[in-house]
Order: sequence, then C-alpha cells, then structure tokens
Amino acid sequence: MNKIGKLIIGVVAALVIATSAFAADTAVKASTNAPVAVTTVATNSFTSDWVFTLGGAGATTTSGDSQSAFGLNLSAGKTLSLFNVSGITEEAGVRQSIGYASPNGGTTTLSTKPYLDVNLYTFNLTKTVPVTLFAGGNAGLTYGNSPLRWTAAPEAGLDVWLARNVAIEGRGEYAFDLNPSAKAQNAIGWFVGVKFKF
Repeated sequence: MNKIGKLIIGVVAALVIATSAFAADTAVKASTNAPVAVTTVATNSFTSDWVFTLGGAGATTTSGDSQSAFGLNLSAGKTLSLFNVSGITEEAGVRQSIGYASPNGGTTTLSTKPYLDVNLYTFNLTKTVPVTLFAGGNAGLTYGNSPLRWTAAPEAGLDVWLARNVAIEGRGEYAFDLNPSAKAQNAIGWFVGVKFKF
C-alpha cells in the first residue's frame, strides 16, 4: 500500500474516532442539560402534623371579688390548610382540662372543648426563634361538682418555637354561657404550657 493510501486510511480512522467521541460527549451533555420533568403530586389539605399541648390553666374573675381557679390542661389536634392561603394554617382538635377553685368549700371543674385556631402571623423573635400569633375559638361542656354548662369562647395566643417541633404556648380566652342571652362569665381563662408537633 502506497503512502497516499495509508494517509487516507489514517484520516478516515481519525475522523471516525473523533466523530464517535464528539457524539458521545454531545449525548452526555444533552442528557445532563435536558429539562427535568417535574411531577406534581396533589396534596391533601387534611394531611398534617399532630399537635399536643400540656400545661397549667386557670381563670380569673373580672367582676366583684377577684377569684381564681387553677388546674391542668392538655390538648390533641392537627394542623390543617383548609383555606389554602399561603403562610396561613389552621389547627383543630380537642382540649381537656381539670381545675380547682377554693371558694365555697372547693369546686372541682372539668371541661371538654373542641377548638379551631388560625395561625395569623409569624415573625422572628431572634434568628432562630420564630413566634406565631393565632386566634380562634372553642366550645364545649364544663362539668364537675357544679352544674353542667355549655360554653363558647373566642381565644388568642402565641407560640414561641424553641425548636422545630417544640414551642412554649400562651393563650387567653373569654367564655360565654350558651344560653339564649349568651351571658359572659366575667372571667378570663388562660393557659401556659408546652406544645409538641409530630
């Protein structure tokens, strides 16, 4: 084979190798830069976190001789996104409390109340401690060694998040008896405790 034939074979071989390498590199880049298909999964608004609170509760009268009652309160609920508004979530659940007041020989009261709160605003107390303000209401039955009463109350409070799933909660309410006149009980109820989210 003469020199020209060898040269032509060498050039063809070089072109084949170069073309193969270029094609492989282009395929890799194309697969790397290809648009990623995003699959949107429909979320259920009722898929949420469990929330538990435990702490001290009480009530102080606002008329006549100021009297106070003290006790324990615990609640179990779930966070929701009923309104589908960005940055706003709801929390619904049930609260159970037991309290004791010393006047008139001592009165033990218990209450079971469903509640619904809306997280209205969150701000940073520090760089690592967010605070959530909420408002809502509760309604339920108060009982014990006293007459049964159905009550409803607007409430408001705040959660100071010490960790992602742990907060200190403070809450206040003003209850009304659920009779035709919707008479106020002239007492401010309060709660201070710990909230856990799972």
